[in-house]
Amino acid sequence: MKLSILNKDNGVLVEKDILSLEEVVDIYMGEYPNAQIQKVDYDKDSGDWTYEITGVSENREYEVEINAVSGAIIKVDEDDVDDDAYLAFDTIITPEEAIEIAKTALAEEAAVLEGWELDVDDNRTKYDIEFEGSNRDVKLDAETGEVIEID
Repeated sequence: MKLSILNKDNGVLVEKDILSLEEVVDIYMGEYPNAQIQKVDYDKDSGDWTYEITGVSENREYEVEINAVSGAIIKVDEDDVDDDAYLAFDTIITPEEAIEIAKTALAEEAAVLEGWELDVDDNRTKYDIEFEGSNRDVKLDAETGEVIEID
């Protein structure tokens, strides 16, 4: 997958190959084969694009930060389980589809992706997509693509 990102140093849009959601879920599941995933967060962390995946395996919650370009595991946090809502990846639209829907909903305001989050809230799987410069985000139903809210 290609992603256009804004290089903050010189303000130029640059395309980078990044791992897909499916690829990083496979990396996570390679570490925790019996896990159920609760949340995926994609954004820039310390200058690099990363995925942060939270899931539950063997009654423990594991939050794993993965470099979006190399697939390297950057950090792992382990904690008590505090939520029992899990993602069903086979029923949702892709992040790319969700980003396009969000861009359309914001029209010209949605220039550069800042990041997105995928999780279950109130028994509904949602994307929360943020764009740089607009100070607005779009919440979508991850199964239907319906725009739920624009903040």
